[in-house]
Amino acid sequence: MQVAPGMARAHQGAREDVRVVLDGIEPPVAGLRVQVYDDALAPQLVLENQSSRVLEIFDEQGRAFVRIKAAGVAADFAASAWYRSLSPGGAPVPERAGAAAAEPEWRAVRAQPSWGWFDPRLDKERAELHPASDVPVTLGQWRVPARLGAQALEIRGHFLYLPHPGGVFMARLTSGAEPAPGVRVTLAPGRPPALLLENTGVHPVSVVGVDDEPFLRVSADGVEANLASPTWQDLGRYRGLSDPGHGVAGGAPRWRRVSLAPRYSWLEPRAGMPSVGEADGPRPDNMRAKVKAWQVPVLVGRRRLAIQGVVEWVPLPSTILDPEPGD
Repeated sequence: MQVAPGMARAHQGAREDVRVVLDGIEPPVAGLRVQVYDDALAPQLVLENQSSRVLEIFDEQGRAFVRIKAAGVAADFAASAWYRSLSPGGAPVPERAGAAAAEPEWRAVRAQPSWGWFDPRLDKERAELHPASDVPVTLGQWRVPARLGAQALEIRGHFLYLPHPGGVFMARLTSGAEPAPGVRVTLAPGRPPALLLENTGVHPVSVVGVDDEPFLRVSADGVEANLASPTWQDLGRYRGLSDPGHGVAGGAPRWRRVSLAPRYSWLEPRAGMPSVGEADGPRPDNMRAKVKAWQVPVLVGRRRLAIQGVVEWVPLPSTILDPEPGD
């Protein structure tokens, strides 16, 4: 198919000008939590079912291929959609799963009530064509049908075109790389950025979470995560390090060792940044400017410190204004 002049296919090259946006579950249901991760690899749906009912996810032909319940996740190994959702672009489909009328073959695949999959309905190639635009434009909708017990649901979202920006948001540290003797901090780029903390000092370091709760403990013996921390549950549950049967955030800390090394890295939402094109207020496209300050509290022994940083808007070289004569 030829693309008309002035039109852009909504997922060309790196496809950084199109985002997969989650609108929510319709109708809303308590106990279900869904997220979309639209990273450089491929859009991924992550869903957690904390209700007492079984949640089924259907393919485009109306066949259930994943079941998520309190006891864990099961997959229909006779459904081609199961294999197509395992990786970007899909995995090889066995011959027995090629027939639409194949008898279901349900098998347990996970002990926790959450699952992430690469749903082809979120493929940006499915976004509509649209004339080039200087403002964000919705390029079409996507839908994933589901059923919770006997109740029909839809996970809904849309494709959003974002014009190529005149700059980028960048996070950086403003506090020292060594906030205490033997404690080193590094910030890695990303959305959100990742913090790496290494502790070779004599005192344990406790990282405080978003809700001012104990989040991580880093010492010479390794790293422990508080499974009751809302911050940990947001960032770590779908890695398989949740607390089956006790997954509610809050309450007394429930510590679990997650590393034997005295260092750990995690995605840090407090250092996160808005998406280019989102309506976050005026943005000085042609000059460097601070967007926000952020900090992550830590306890070194009993001493409370803060890892501090800023998020800045950094214009691309071609958008920087030339100085006026005489400036």
